[in-house]
Amino acid sequence: MIPRIVFLIAHVGFSGMLAVSYPPKYRSAVLAFGITQGIIEHYADVFPSIAAAGPWLIPVAIGMLGMHYYYAAKIMDKVKVYTGLFFYFLVLFVSKGMEWGFPKDTAAEQIEALTDEDYVLKHACLHIALVAVLGPTCMPFIMGKSVKKI
Repeated sequence: MIPRIVFLIAHVGFSGMLAVSYPPKYRSAVLAFGITQGIIEHYADVFPSIAAAGPWLIPVAIGMLGMHYYYAAKIMDKVKVYTGLFFYFLVLFVSKGMEWGFPKDTAAEQIEALTDEDYVLKHACLHIALVAVLGPTCMPFIMGKSVKKI
């Protein structure tokens, strides 16, 4: 079984990728959200009292993702940006629809899923797929291009 700390590190890295596209004054909040989501999602059994917030975080995360693509569209070829957005949502819909590692709808289901090796492996694949589709729209920001124009 993949240790849950690996997933928390993945959430920190993923939120860092997302944060680079945001204006500097919002980056800490984006990182804090990613850490919070990682704890709620992967430590639901340790912190069951806050695990119920997990399903509420998904729409917030999707909204934050929308802002990432908004900022990316300001400095990148829009075809690349919208292609990335399309594939990001494709990954989300397929993983949710096929029960392929998408976070569960309730805290109790998420706590149970964390003990299922198949779910954990599929969830790791979901993390990898999300990083793969987000990465191309993060690179200009990571390379320091046009960040000041935002």
